[in-house]
Amino acid sequence: MSWNTIVFGGIFILSLFIFINISKVKASKNQLDRPDRIKRFRETNTDTSEGDIYENEDRKK
Repeated sequence: MSWNTIVFGGIFILSLFIFINISKVKASKNQLDRPDRIKRFRETNTDTSEGDIYENEDRKK
């Protein structure tokens, strides 16, 4: 193995370790409990004739 392989392999392993540890950081309570937070995983229906998006709860009313 050449020194080039050892150095860049070490940099790769170090950066992978840092990335994995940083990805475990969670958002604070203030960020999670905002009233204007986007609802990303709520089911939505689209009305193609008007092009509007309605949430399932709004459709039933």
